[in-house]
Amino acid sequence: MSEEAPPLDFIVGLPRSGSTWLGRALGKHPDVAVFGETCFYGRLYVPPRPDGTYGAEELERVRRIQRERDWKTTTNDPGGGDPPWGPGEFAALVDNVIGGLEPPLPPQDVLAAIATVVAARESKPRVIEKTPQHVHWLPRVAAGFPDARFILTLRDPYDYMASYQRLGRRIDSRLTRILDISWRHPLIAALFWRSYSTSIERALARYPGRTLLVRTEDAADRPGEVLAGVQSFLGLQPADLSGAEGLNSSFREGEPRALRGTDVLWMNLVAGRVMRRSGYEPRKQKAGILTTAVSIVTAPLSLAATAVRIPRMVSGSFVGYLRRWHERWTGPGLG
Repeated sequence: MSEEAPPLDFIVGLPRSGSTWLGRALGKHPDVAVFGETCFYGRLYVPPRPDGTYGAEELERVRRIQRERDWKTTTNDPGGGDPPWGPGEFAALVDNVIGGLEPPLPPQDVLAAIATVVAARESKPRVIEKTPQHVHWLPRVAAGFPDARFILTLRDPYDYMASYQRLGRRIDSRLTRILDISWRHPLIAALFWRSYSTSIERALARYPGRTLLVRTEDAADRPGEVLAGVQSFLGLQPADLSGAEGLNSSFREGEPRALRGTDVLWMNLVAGRVMRRSGYEPRKQKAGILTTAVSIVTAPLSLAATAVRIPRMVSGSFVGYLRRWHERWTGPGLG
């Protein structure tokens, strides 16, 4: 690269847990540019060649994938003001950056090149990339960026369940909503929460000096205190980030619907031990016999529907992606 890459840190963790709010808040800092969600090291990862580098073919795959990312929705401030990026600007940035790279080069140099241009575009010396699912691939990220720090977001499992179920309201098509019902089964939400929480637990143990845990409930109750702690962790000069409250969709949609007994049942069954290790106590709530029976019968169908969706969401091998999911549950960690 023609210029030195700026320091690059990462916001990772559980989706629907305040990472968007945190990214937008930090984007208000005079020294920090924030972008995402690239999924660069996650489900859209383009594996390098055996020598660990990208050639022209791999770079072209990365370019096609990254130019389609709707990253601006995670960083632009919906509360007003001029957005830092206009429509199509990030796609043009990706085209120009990757078009100017000379292979061979390792994956981290590609992401660093994008971050460098983002920093220059906003005239800021530091950059943060926000992709929650990168928490599953943190060893891969940490190997590429050995000086990076990681902010991990986590949310109360039942609040996450309610927020996850509410995602269906964002889908405009009635047919799409009907087809999306299986994706909202409480078993799927419980599996997601357990998977992410386990990866967060591993990250905190593996990188104790490079990680900071931010809980959604703390950010909602004490946003100023949380943001001050994040700035200190990143070594930033303290800045007034007031006005960032309420930007995340999880914070501004009002009261979520009450959880059903089957929601609590599945969360407790799937993630009870992980909940306790993460500092959350399982709730007690009765589930009706009929609704429980229906939920049990529909669970395999929901798992099957989820499996059908995944190949359309990943850039690499579907089998490999499922193997990684299995490792999150049973293996020592991800590389």
